[in-house]
Amino acid sequence: TPLTAIKGYQQLIGSEYLSEKQKDKLMIAEKHTDDLTLLINHFFEYSYALNAERNLRYEKVEISQLVAECIAGHASMFEDRGISVNFEMDSFAYAHIDKEAGMRVVQNLVKNAAQYSAGDVTGRIHISDVITLIFSNAVNSQIDAEHIFNRFYAGDKMRSKSGGLGLSIVRLLTEQMGGEAYANIDGNILSVFVSFPKYEND
Repeated sequence: TPLTAIKGYQQLIGSEYLSEKQKDKLMIAEKHTDDLTLLINHFFEYSYALNAERNLRYEKVEISQLVAECIAGHASMFEDRGISVNFEMDSFAYAHIDKEAGMRVVQNLVKNAAQYSAGDVTGRIHISDVITLIFSNAVNSQIDAEHIFNRFYAGDKMRSKSGGLGLSIVRLLTEQMGGEAYANIDGNILSVFVSFPKYEND
């Protein structure tokens, strides 16, 4: 793709002798290229989730295991930002969802917390007539909880780099599986709630 070609030429330029000023300019160009790559990937993922005729395969899925795998997969992001994650659960939580779509939902929730939290992150699972996954973290800027799942909503400069699509994908996939996604703000603490249908024993 043209973007791949751009990144390739940047790597070639970086392998040559450059002055400090030229290195700084190349670093800026590479940063913007990476931001564009992220944005395009989010657009592609959202478009696919919105338009694909998804053949959901419902099964019994243990949510805490999905969360643990996703947190482990993003451990370096949390470590780089000096953020710790405290995860709590009532007991084993079994949802009746498509495992692949559920994994994408949880990955986006964890990645959102890793990228934009202004402090440590608390995650917990609440079991009632549904399975509710909750991620809470401090935020630096003013966030509108009513619009955080909207396409292209960006409450701060950092979120604008991804087009505000990560949580839109969370809501879209969750609702496709018969669940619900919502958020609220209490002071400077943002809490994101995702409820999945509960697996009922045969």
